[in-house]
Amino acid sequence: MKPNNEILETCVKKAYLLLEYAIEDANIRIEKKLTEVIVKAYKRSIDKWTSEEEVEFWHAYQVIGLLVKPITAEIVANAKNPPEETIKNKFILFLKGKNREATVNRIALLHISFAILVFAFTIFMHGNWYVVGMILNEQKENSVKLTEKEEQLSLLQESQCENCNLRLEKVRSDISQIKQSQLDNTYFLRDWLRIISIVMINENAKKSVAKSELTQNDIYNIQKASHYGLLNTFMHFLPMFYGLLGSLVFILREMLGMTRVQLYISGTGFRHILRISMGTLAGVMIGLFLTGSLSSESMHTSLSPLTLAFLAGYNIDLLFEVMDRAINAFKNRKTNLEKES
Repeated sequence: MKPNNEILETCVKKAYLLLEYAIEDANIRIEKKLTEVIVKAYKRSIDKWTSEEEVEFWHAYQVIGLLVKPITAEIVANAKNPPEETIKNKFILFLKGKNREATVNRIALLHISFAILVFAFTIFMHGNWYVVGMILNEQKENSVKLTEKEEQLSLLQESQCENCNLRLEKVRSDISQIKQSQLDNTYFLRDWLRIISIVMINENAKKSVAKSELTQNDIYNIQKASHYGLLNTFMHFLPMFYGLLGSLVFILREMLGMTRVQLYISGTGFRHILRISMGTLAGVMIGLFLTGSLSSESMHTSLSPLTLAFLAGYNIDLLFEVMDRAINAFKNRKTNLEKES
């Protein structure tokens, strides 16, 4: 019975500490009955407790823990009496303020700044992906138009009619405009490929991009490399950054709760790193699994994989739950088939 009494005494002290924090710091409304049970347990010797009083205390201990969640008694104790330690890291020293409010605000500001940078880069990547997709579609449409105009020109030249000069000039002018548009778009794609040349593995494309004057073969190589770069961006980089962004939004939401109670939870930094890693990985996997079925025409207008990547990064627990359910359903089906056979 003695070990149980020691555990009970520890829990009583924790409950009283959480009650003190909830009333003094968090300004949480506590019912009178709950307060009476915890205070009575704290003031009275455990040896004199009845079974009913112990049941009431355990219930009160559970309720007070849920009310102040995610704050724990250990966090409150460390905040009131921080352990003595020498901080040599200048970065950690910068985050550590004069008091706990300053420390929490600085950590929250760091998270917000990083989230803004990721958001800005994601928007930049998304904008590039959308513009390049539109240009590639325009190039495809221009190729169809050019073929049609060249066929019209050939027919007009063969007909040798007396009143065809105006029509010939009009068709030649249209052909010239289409070719100029193709060339301008190709120069834009060339400059874009120079920025993202890391994703190109085709040596011919690298040689074409390096040139200032482009031949027809160079134009073909650049368009092919641009399509590959667009596909690579959509399948890997964009889902990855949307997953990362989703995980950061979740972390900012958690930081909102910390700033409200002005306490930074010990060990949160490492947990946030894990959350960011899992959110980013989830985004990459969704990009690999869900973008393969999209056609090149619909790729630049499709947002479903990116939305799912963001949601997976925000709620990675739900993704794991869905995966576990799918695996269990497959196992159950396999077991049922084995029983039937």
